[in-house]
Amino acid sequence: MEQTNNNIAKLPFFETIKRSFLYVFYNHEIYTKLLSLGGIVLIYEMFTDFPLLASFREVDYGNSWTQTISSLLLLLVSVAIVVGYCRSVILKNQPLDIFNRQFLRQSVFYILFSLIFSLFVMISFFIIVFSYGIITSMLGIALPQSILPFFILVLLFALLIPLSGLFLVFPAIAVNDSDLGIKKYRNAMKLAKGNLNAIFWGQIVMMIPGFLVMYVLMITYNYIASDSYIVNLIFAGLVLALSFLDSCFKASFYSHIYQFFVYYRDKK
Repeated sequence: MEQTNNNIAKLPFFETIKRSFLYVFYNHEIYTKLLSLGGIVLIYEMFTDFPLLASFREVDYGNSWTQTISSLLLLLVSVAIVVGYCRSVILKNQPLDIFNRQFLRQSVFYILFSLIFSLFVMISFFIIVFSYGIITSMLGIALPQSILPFFILVLLFALLIPLSGLFLVFPAIAVNDSDLGIKKYRNAMKLAKGNLNAIFWGQIVMMIPGFLVMYVLMITYNYIASDSYIVNLIFAGLVLALSFLDSCFKASFYSHIYQFFVYYRDKK
């Protein structure tokens, strides 16, 4: 474990990334067990013309309830997978029971904190953009349209990186660690001090494989250009499997950074 002169533990970035990926591959039975939850979403997709593939097919469902329910089911199952995976990694010997009251309770708290976190980020982002718009308007300055998306992305990263310590709250919620939970989020920020960049960019790296494979799936689906029920079923299954694998990657990273910082905290 690396430590600075200020007695701050430094997260070993590349080692944590490697361990997080390898854990998912070496313990694939956890993913297989949690993947069964995806059957709920897939059955729904089979009877509603596969709204999950709407973005692939460039189909406009408008405000269709089928797509709304599909997104909601995917969200709920993804949260259940992250919570279940974190509990499997951190608690180790405890059996994974997705219908246990404790599991369901922690899943609800996980969703609640996700909503609070997302709402805070969105409000802060819009306040900054709005303030920037007023200032530049008063000064008569305007960014070229070509660099505006890049500017927004940099602004979003600049907002998220200082908040990256809050990512420790997610695995803490999953294992019911009240010392780092929602009410004690400041403890998570304090514990992650000096590691915010490592935590943020680590999560980005964990998302890259899923993003690339999903992009390949989209290209392949459009290249086949078939509206066959069987083809749609296969691709819906692949998209769900990939989405849930991505959730496992994220959960594995959350679990490993949680274990690192809790070990350091308890050692002190």
